[in-house]
Amino acid sequence: RAQEAEQAYRRAIELDPKDALAYNHRGYLRRRRGDVRGAEADFNQGIEVNPKVALLWANRGALKGARGDREGAVADYDRALELDRAYTDARYNRALALDALGRRDEARGELLLVLGAREDHAPARLLLGGYLVADGDEEAAASLLRRGVALAPGHRQLTVALAWHLATTPVAALRNGAEALALLDSAAPPPESPDPGWLDARAAALAQTGKVVEAADNAAAAVQLLRSADLDEWASEVEERARAYGAGRTWHR
Repeated sequence: RAQEAEQAYRRAIELDPKDALAYNHRGYLRRRRGDVRGAEADFNQGIEVNPKVALLWANRGALKGARGDREGAVADYDRALELDRAYTDARYNRALALDALGRRDEARGELLLVLGAREDHAPARLLLGGYLVADGDEEAAASLLRRGVALAPGHRQLTVALAWHLATTPVAALRNGAEALALLDSAAPPPESPDPGWLDARAAALAQTGKVVEAADNAAAAVQLLRSADLDEWASEVEERARAYGAGRTWHR
């Protein structure tokens, strides 16, 4: 009942034009329904009324980041963190903006701070794991993801990421298709919501355990889902893996 909520916030602002949080909450609702200009106006007004509310700066930063103004987003997150050093979500979103700007070392530092404050922060763990893989530190990436799964058993993204890592790592000593399969079975998606990433990881794990025919079937199913979602680049990558499985081969990065 977002429209009723927005009307209630409008009334709250009429009664108290200096209620910064009312501007923030109405701005958040407006952003959710696609009214970017209205949301920005509310966040700006809230900041004008009370510039010491970290939530307003962080929400305006998220708005700027979503429309491509990453430098502006970083500046707003900086202000939010000046006001509240323990604002973990603002720190993580600042890392995302830095990552989009190519400032990976700074983003990495922020992600480490996020995990230092909230070890169970799965998105930060996933992004940092990607950095470790890019660095070629496969063992550290596996440890990072494994810790994440231990902290949040059943978390599908973390579980699939660890399974994919174990099934496709170029380091033979770390590769473990059987463990990857067990992980994927523990986080299987419901039949009504198939997950191409899960299928892709399962195909790689199946191939590692010698079940190349089943691996090719899983990869083909993933390709079909990806094509229907217009994710053609990813679909082409999975097709390449499917050809390897169809030829009786395994695949690793």
